[in-house]
Amino acid sequence: MKALLNLPRRTTYADYLAAEQNSERRHEFIDGVIVAMAGGSDEHNAIGFRFSVLFGVRMPAGCNGYTADKRFWIAASPDHSRPE
Repeated sequence: MKALLNLPRRTTYADYLAAEQNSERRHEFIDGVIVAMAGGSDEHNAIGFRFSVLFGVRMPAGCNGYTADKRFWIAASPDHSRPE
């Protein structure tokens, strides 16, 4: 089962980057829509840190880990299609 966000307003990736530079909150750019991200609780952040440590010591040479501040561009997958 897929949950799709279908909002009418679209924007460009450049607009997203410009808005995100001065924003106090973090957002995601999904199919032309800027969506606010939920903040993590102290417990959520502590669990995430513990997992980072566990994975970090087991990561093969040449692999990199990143903090939540890293931005990535992920192209849409072929199966990411809208229902008719």
